[in-house]
Amino acid sequence: MRKYHTEAEWREARRKAAREFWERNKANPLQDINPASIAKFWSLVDKAGPDDCWEWLGSRFKTGYGRFGFAHRQWYAHRVSMTLHDPSWDRRLLVCHTCDNPPCVNPAHLFCGTVADNMRDKSRKGRNRCNTPPGADHPNAKLTTEQARTILNSDKPASFFVERYGIHKTLVSNIRRRVSWRHL
Repeated sequence: MRKYHTEAEWREARRKAAREFWERNKANPLQDINPASIAKFWSLVDKAGPDDCWEWLGSRFKTGYGRFGFAHRQWYAHRVSMTLHDPSWDRRLLVCHTCDNPPCVNPAHLFCGTVADNMRDKSRKGRNRCNTPPGADHPNAKLTTEQARTILNSDKPASFFVERYGIHKTLVSNIRRRVSWRHL
């Protein structure tokens, strides 16, 4: 193993290795996809109208995005769709959805962007965590503000509130530790 005398030498070696890695892997194997694989890909897509989402019918990753096997590797189906539609797109960019539907592979619903572009899109559409209203106004709230205040100010055991409000004891604990309902 090579030892470096200075941190600058080490950094330069890392930069060189990263450049070499990028040069070796710059070619996108999906650009060499054969017609049989293209046919297989589109057979796993439920093509609706040109403005509708084209749902991926094949297997999916846990995140809900389509999974397509090619060249001894698993690929995100929307990235394959983007490559088939525009082979020259920069692989370093994300392929984002305008429809916010992970299994959608309609090229009309996809665009390339940076992480910052994706975050701006997410925030603009109101899917940012910071845009979620707190407490009873939250769409998944199980309690009213008064019930949460009662739990916060009470010395009664968690089991009392579990039975009374039909909630889990973890929610009672989170309210008392100010993990949930912090704004009270």
